[in-house]
Amino acid sequence: MYYKDNNTNSLDCQADKILRKAMLHKGYNKKVIDWLESEGQLGKAEKVRECATMIGITDVDGVAHVTRANFCRERICSVCAWRRQSKFVAQMSPVMSHLERKGYEFLFVTLTVKNVEYVKLGDCVDLLLKGYDRLLHNKKIKNSWPGKVRSLEVTFNPESKTFHPHIHILVAVHKNYFKSDEYISLDELISAWKKSVRAEYNPSVEIQKVTDGEKGAVETLKYAFKPSVDELALKGFFYVLKNRRLVSFSGVFAEVRKLLRLSSFEDVLTDDLEDVTRHQKFSCVLYKFDSTGGVYRFFEKIETEV
Repeated sequence: MYYKDNNTNSLDCQADKILRKAMLHKGYNKKVIDWLESEGQLGKAEKVRECATMIGITDVDGVAHVTRANFCRERICSVCAWRRQSKFVAQMSPVMSHLERKGYEFLFVTLTVKNVEYVKLGDCVDLLLKGYDRLLHNKKIKNSWPGKVRSLEVTFNPESKTFHPHIHILVAVHKNYFKSDEYISLDELISAWKKSVRAEYNPSVEIQKVTDGEKGAVETLKYAFKPSVDELALKGFFYVLKNRRLVSFSGVFAEVRKLLRLSSFEDVLTDDLEDVTRHQKFSCVLYKFDSTGGVYRFFEKIETEV
């Protein structure tokens, strides 16, 4: 699992790693809170401020898991963005292993358009998402890519003050894909994407074969929000990406997620545990965040059922 420290079996070290990550992201949230208050978003600012002030960590077979916490679930929250990405990677590992046993291999695809200013960001994101839907209706792509995980990412260039919206796709393909009529060349994909987004230029497109499953999953969901001190970047993420579906699963990826009964990493930010551990009692160590020292301290040990 993604929390296990490969250099030690100490549960304390694993818990320390989780809490240090949480502290780091709570530090990133200071700028987010200030910006939300400046925008008059006082309720959301308070939710982000109180996010993850309590974290409960459970030991399951020598591996630390976050089984309870008061996460705020605000998209602009750096703590929650970290948790979503971490959970996504943890969930994708068994999904990809299951598909590999079924004979699938994976591609990592990036689809882009030109950078835009803030005033055009909303229209550009709409164009990207509609373009992706059109791309999936391309007959060859529909037949050649039986599974897709799509992630929308928006990066910000502080020098030019422009945004770079783009799409990452983790694609499941059949084992004989590269030697069959299903194979889609880079030129074919560029042409199809150009048509899908109605571009008058050849947009940048990249295709890579995934040889490291976890790295492929991480790249797919870098998550749209990056810690930033630039107010324009925060404004773009908060207002333009509000209520948009940033990640979607289709085809065999959606089927396997349903088979494995995985929870939504958008809404449920605690860890999924194996079915054999459900409805059992565990000892949960609850840590409380001390804002004066910027650290987590032991609060209490409780019995929890997961």
